[in-house]
Amino acid sequence: MLLFLTTYGSYLHTSDGLITVEIGKDKAVKQISPKKVESIFISTGAALSTDLIQLCYDNNIDIVFMDKYGNPTSRVWHSKMGSTALIRKKQLEASVGETGAKYAKLFIARKFENQTEWMERLIRTRPHHAALIGEMIETLADARKKLDETVGAIEDIRETFLGIEGSTGRAYFRTVSALLPDAFQFEERSRNPAKDEFNAVLNYMYGILYGVVEKACILAGIDPFVGIMHTDNYNKKSFVFDAMETVRIYADESAVYLFSNRKLGKTQFQKIENGILIGDEAKKIIIEHFITFLDESIRYRGRNIPRRHSVLLELRRLANEWLEGEAEIVDKIDIEEL
Repeated sequence: MLLFLTTYGSYLHTSDGLITVEIGKDKAVKQISPKKVESIFISTGAALSTDLIQLCYDNNIDIVFMDKYGNPTSRVWHSKMGSTALIRKKQLEASVGETGAKYAKLFIARKFENQTEWMERLIRTRPHHAALIGEMIETLADARKKLDETVGAIEDIRETFLGIEGSTGRAYFRTVSALLPDAFQFEERSRNPAKDEFNAVLNYMYGILYGVVEKACILAGIDPFVGIMHTDNYNKKSFVFDAMETVRIYADESAVYLFSNRKLGKTQFQKIENGILIGDEAKKIIIEHFITFLDESIRYRGRNIPRRHSVLLELRRLANEWLEGEAEIVDKIDIEEL
């Protein structure tokens, strides 16, 4: 499970070998076995004991600190690599030239496929939006065709890929906006701070996903900093953004659900000078729903796994592909160990 701490003034420590959380001013106590926790996300002022940090280290639990927008800002975890250094050497080789273009195309194509599958489900449940959604499905098909027709080294065609992705993304979010209740429709994607409630929630969910994907990269032995589609910048974990493309749909679908089903209202958000902040009550609703969604079982290559584990298994398959001839390792992964 993913453990979230959003109440100001909480204290995390250990007692009898358990993760112990004293919540808020009232210090209500909750105890959890470390065997049940994969990551701890902290998005507000909290205190940690050194014993708690040691317990997390011993049980392979990372502690992720998030800012008020949901962006991970730092992580406390062990420094061990997820696998052999050879994977990272192969990753460098795979990040350039025509091979780099192949993998960049793979990430973008997967995002388009996920968006298309979601739109096809939506068109069945929202027949009154059939024309609009059908048009978006056609746009995604055209984008995929342009993607497939673009060839060359990644250094030469990266801007073309970004152009295809950008124009398709704008059309996609115009469609998403039209599917929302009138009060929550928006003009365009906005980030930190978001200009509207929907983008604030989407950004918060993307932040959670970022933490999940970054950990999956490390466990798979992949360097989070060596990007393929996203270029390398100082201290920018470019590959995390590459891998994020394959799972962004989880946040998109969850955010639309919350607004379409009236789970969130205007009063649960705070207006600031440059945008919108999510209130504490809304954060709890968002986290509870999104984590439940990520924990749901899905069918993956003939086995049932929690949805959030799909990115780790995909990255391990990718790492094994780079190693050549070692793909059988993937089939030996015990999901209970993740």
